[in-house]
Amino acid sequence: MEHQKIAFPEYTEECPEGVYELITDVNETQTDSNGIMRPGDLVRQIQVMVEKHLDRYSGTTVKALQEAALSWIIVWNELTIQRLPKAGEQIRMRVWAGKKQLVMHTRKCAIYTMDGEPLVAMAALFILMDQKTRKMADDPPELEQQKIVKIPGEPKPPKMMMPFPEEFSDEIERTVQPEEIDKYGHMNNSHYLDWMDELRENTDLKGRDPQKIWIEYTKEMLEGYRVQLQYTVSENTLYLVGSSQGEQRFLIKAEYR
Repeated sequence: MEHQKIAFPEYTEECPEGVYELITDVNETQTDSNGIMRPGDLVRQIQVMVEKHLDRYSGTTVKALQEAALSWIIVWNELTIQRLPKAGEQIRMRVWAGKKQLVMHTRKCAIYTMDGEPLVAMAALFILMDQKTRKMADDPPELEQQKIVKIPGEPKPPKMMMPFPEEFSDEIERTVQPEEIDKYGHMNNSHYLDWMDELRENTDLKGRDPQKIWIEYTKEMLEGYRVQLQYTVSENTLYLVGSSQGEQRFLIKAEYR
């Protein structure tokens, strides 16, 4: 199927001021059996980039936030995918801060080939959370110094609501595993995309390429949590809801070409 043309952050050979850049090679451990980078592995790489950007351009550091008992938490995310990188491919990843949305911080990302071919764009919303109360915390004064960047063609912040089906055709249960836990002691939310990929293989979307993935991270999960995954396919879209202990934990809407 021919790829639909999408808007994409403008590429410049020189990295703009205030943008964190990383040039990296995609290794085989990050790819599927066809040598294509898995969405979950891509997001794990972006997570590293976002923290490095925070350390360099945000007036504070991840370590300083942790010492203040604050966690940098993603709440919404949207990926727009022209194509996923391949094993052995060298890619150029860039992350920058956009304008705040109400009390939430915006981070945007663009991934290109070394020749500037657009691959993936991302926009995400983050909050600071008090590690003791598990409630949203005020920004430290240092964070007001973060450099805001505007790139032509950059994605808009993700929507905070998305229509979902009232009923789902399938349901399975999973348990959060030790290897899915992050340094904060909670499930690393990139693994939701691993779960999504595994479910997709059992649907009519098997073998299709993702074009857009929207995620709402509703509530954290710990090791050992049993998670009910309800999902259904409508035309080219997979809808997935994760719930545990009677509460919604995350939502995914993934469109495929």
